Amino acid sequence: MTTASIAQGEPAVAALLHIMLHDEWEGKGLEHPDVRKLSHARKPAASGWYAARLAAKQKVDRALWKRHVEC
Repeated sequence: MTTASIAQGEPAVAALLHIMLHDEWEGKGLEHPDVRKLSHARKPAASGWYAARLAAKQKVDRALWKRHVEC
């Protein structure tokens, strides 16, 4: 796994993977409050990353179902 592929993931997971690989994320360890805040249960739903992911998934699903209807 590369640092570039880690950076493309959901922010909390990306930070965790970075810590697993490098023992730190932005100079912070696993117990740092900034790192702990990333995994708050409501954080992903409110993030731009998650909204973009849902929009991309919706686009793929629409294309798939249009192909099903056309068959």
